[in-house]
Amino acid sequence: MTESCTLIGILDDGWPGLTDTARIRLAQAGCVIGATRTLNLVAPHLAPGVRQLAMDGALAQVPAWVSEAQAHGLPVVVLATGDPLCHGIAGRLTAALGSAAIQILPAASTVQLAFARFKRPWQDARISSCHGAASGDWSLGDTPAHGLYRVLRAVARHPVVAVFTSPANGPDRIARALLTLGYGDEIR
Repeated sequence: MTESCTLIGILDDGWPGLTDTARIRLAQAGCVIGATRTLNLVAPHLAPGVRQLAMDGALAQVPAWVSEAQAHGLPVVVLATGDPLCHGIAGRLTAALGSAAIQILPAASTVQLAFARFKRPWQDARISSCHGAASGDWSLGDTPAHGLYRVLRAVARHPVVAVFTSPANGPDRIARALLTLGYGDEIR
């Protein structure tokens, strides 16, 4: 199967930060899928009439949207923040569509950028995510099914943890969970 879906990592600098290959794929796209924020970064550079689909709150629908566009002969680009292979949409798309059907053009991951801003090496950091896994505030006795479980487990086992968060599971919710578990001044 010819790759007719390109998964492009994009950062806040938008179009200027994309590689030439990514720009060419966007120029050739008949359908572009991304969060509203990432679509807005490339919209001025897309050909007239390109179908744009906002995946905000509709992540589970993305593979079907890709397949539908491909069935109509449209080259598809899916936009993701940073490196889509690092707790991103790449796993979901390759599982649904097959890895041979997708070309992945990553940007620097947000983890890389965060550690660069802190001027700290990150090779020993544990990466975890609670993005898209809202389960409410943590209570003693909650099970591994809770959306914060993996993050709290990572913090218990590793001295440095980078966490992908979301509006539903932000730093404030994680901080409350850590306090509930008895962590205090030893965690920053």
